Amino acid sequence: MEKRLLMIVNDLEDKIMSVWGTAEDIDTLLYRYLDSPAERLTEDDISNTLLGIKTLHDQRCQKLWDAFEEVLANLDEKTGA
Repeated sequence: MEKRLLMIVNDLEDKIMSVWGTAEDIDTLLYRYLDSPAERLTEDDISNTLLGIKTLHDQRCQKLWDAFEEVLANLDEKTGA
């Protein structure tokens, strides 16, 4: 049981780390908007990109929450609470 719990906690840690992907996504958009020599982004391009980043962030947070609940459920099983 402890090995399974450790695997679940490691999975939770991975999910926590993936939430920081949102910051990287925003950095990429900022680079593209401010520094890239490519053609200028339109307002539509920026809006669509931001909506996509928001959607991914929401999904990452849900995945993190699901993993957190799994840890809690396993702790309850282990402690008998």
